[in-house]
Amino acid sequence: MSDLGFAACKQAATEWTKTAFARPPERDVTESAAQAQRREVRYNRFLFSLQAAVIDLIAIFSAFTASDYLYNLVVHGAHRDPFESSQLGILAAVLFVGFNLSRHSYAIGDYLDLSGHAERIFSLWNYAFLAAATAGFMLRAIADSSRGAFIVFYFVGLGALYASRAALVILTKRHADKGNVLTARVMIVGHHAEIRAFLEQHALARRGMEVISTRFLDEGAQKLETELANAVDAARRLMPDDIILVVPLEHSSVVERCITAFMRVPAALHLYLDRANPLHRFSGPLLNSEAGTSSFRLPADSMSGFGAALKRLATSRCRLSL
Repeated sequence: MSDLGFAACKQAATEWTKTAFARPPERDVTESAAQAQRREVRYNRFLFSLQAAVIDLIAIFSAFTASDYLYNLVVHGAHRDPFESSQLGILAAVLFVGFNLSRHSYAIGDYLDLSGHAERIFSLWNYAFLAAATAGFMLRAIADSSRGAFIVFYFVGLGALYASRAALVILTKRHADKGNVLTARVMIVGHHAEIRAFLEQHALARRGMEVISTRFLDEGAQKLETELANAVDAARRLMPDDIILVVPLEHSSVVERCITAFMRVPAALHLYLDRANPLHRFSGPLLNSEAGTSSFRLPADSMSGFGAALKRLATSRCRLSL
């Protein structure tokens, strides 16, 4: 190859490298446009949560109606109007949805993966069913309903919740894979190598996340204060829903300065944990402070205090009814 051809190839390779690994361009948006985009995301989140709650209500009440109708038809040879004893079905549906709302289980981000839904549905359905049964005993509402039909309702309701939740997750995930679901507008801040690995490992678009800005920090920390100030100004201008810090935990001083800087920005702040971090074994680690020491409380899978009290109450009521 001639010197001229070699120089041309070298120049082309250099331009390709700059293009491939260039910093993603930020959108030049006004403050009013950023606020409108943020309101749209929140409106979509609210509509999805409302839709998921309504689907659960319909699934539970439909299961109660079918259980009562079919049980009386098979056992007693005649059916009756299921709406005559619909109080227990309505109460179980309202309690189940209320428990989900209290745990923020209707977030659209949770409906992009099937994992974990079966355990949450089983746990919350048991709470709602026991609470409805206990209330039925106390209010004598269960006397107007067949106890056998109510037991059948437990299993039919659980199956209906599993089926409706799986259908909604599959439908939501299918739309997200096509880029039709927007759950959050995110800004990524961190070191160049860690951000590159993060974007390669996670398909954020398929999780409904739109990256509106990427800010690289100097790993040598010589220009950290300036870069953080520029990143904060960009965050205030673009108004992201979430800010993801992609900084190794061993760089504690950088993490602390990033957190201090972005605490003044009205956005949810997330500290990314790589896949090798052992904290991934736990769900929902919480910061605990006792005796002047700070630590992560790693909760085990156990029944909550409310669940234990509800179980004791239902057991005592069943013993009194025997």
